[in-house]
Amino acid sequence: MKPFVFLLLLATATADPAPKGNLISAKASVRISSTSEYDTPETHLDLVRGPETDCAFHTRSEKSPWVILKLPQPATITALNIVNRKDGNAARAAGLTAWLSTDGKSWTEVWKASGPAEPVWDIPLANTPASGIRASFVKIGLSSDQPQFLHLSRISVYGL
Repeated sequence: MKPFVFLLLLATATADPAPKGNLISAKASVRISSTSEYDTPETHLDLVRGPETDCAFHTRSEKSPWVILKLPQPATITALNIVNRKDGNAARAAGLTAWLSTDGKSWTEVWKASGPAEPVWDIPLANTPASGIRASFVKIGLSSDQPQFLHLSRISVYGL
């Protein structure tokens, strides 16, 4: 009698092990630290809704430039997705940092980019020290004593 060999293939789930939650930034308000001659204020809200633009805002060259999103209501932030500028000078976003706040005054750092700037950062906050943080404000910026520009295409905030 010949031996039979059985091959068992197990299907693996392709779902994200830590779901992002719901998109909660589509109705956020946007405030930036400064505007420059390269900035078009009418595209600032494109950062969170509407058509994705190559560059939704552009600060002037300054120390620690930032953009703040005020969420429609407080939420437990589960993930961030940040799309870098698409039309050049994307390298300026190296060292990008994210903070959360309940009052827009006191900030908790929850993420900092390491290495060179990326086209997109997908930042899960579940199962990290930032897990479970409730916030009404999200701040994205550069921490630097040297003046620099900040410009991004899109920020999406997910939460529960």
